[in-house]
Amino acid sequence: MDKNPLAATEDLVQFFALDDRDRLDDRELRHRVACQLLGPIQRFLPQCAVIDAAGRLCLTRQPLPPIVRTVVPLPQHLLLINWADSAPGVSWPEDYYVTFVPEHDRFIVTASMASVDIWGVTDLAIGSFPGNEPIKAASGVILRAWWSLYGELGPWAYVWREALVDWDTAYRWRDAVWAPAPEEEACTDLN
Repeated sequence: MDKNPLAATEDLVQFFALDDRDRLDDRELRHRVACQLLGPIQRFLPQCAVIDAAGRLCLTRQPLPPIVRTVVPLPQHLLLINWADSAPGVSWPEDYYVTFVPEHDRFIVTASMASVDIWGVTDLAIGSFPGNEPIKAASGVILRAWWSLYGELGPWAYVWREALVDWDTAYRWRDAVWAPAPEEEACTDLN
């Protein structure tokens, strides 16, 4: 990771030029941008430990290198979801933050996972919006577009932690991406 502030600024300019219709376009750039923004809060991001073939305990998240910046933005937590519990003690958390980048007057939404299994990296910048838009509503547009990338995998399982986005809003957004299954009619005649 480049500690050069000019390289960091160039990354942001390139990121803002990406087409928001393709949330995975230039994954390496999206990862670099997310790392720049999430460095100050990296100890709060999803993490898990695995045992490697040699029997050593290894963490899935590598420390984020410091980025030299004139202004260090502080990410605001949106929410933490869990995609699924695939076995006892094996979950698939995804954490979302929004960060204001003052020199560009824009917010960037990031997604952080505990491992590289799905996207090849633990952190991605998944979208941005102008600084004058309402944070929650604009972040919701980006999150719904992001979740739609998971398509056939179906909806995430539950909210682990609410923050700027409350539980009810998160579930409404989820239902906007994956319509809930029609409820079966309740049987009222017990005879």
